[in-house]
Amino acid sequence: MKIGICAGIENLELCISSGADFVEINNTAVSRMSESEFESALELVSKYPGSVYSCNCLIPSDIRLTGDN
Repeated sequence: MKIGICAGIENLELCISSGADFVEINNTAVSRMSESEFESALELVSKYPGSVYSCNCLIPSDIRLTGDN
């Protein structure tokens, strides 16, 4: 069994060094990153292969999925 933590990408190293097998990151936060922030995140993730393979918050709260409003 693998143990994961829901955390921001900025906490990846802390989570992995604390014993987590992977980190589940926030997809909305990733989608709102600038190009340079995204490149930095990719660089960080590449140091820990397999450390990020799932996301939460796939659809931002400002996008309506149901109803008229």
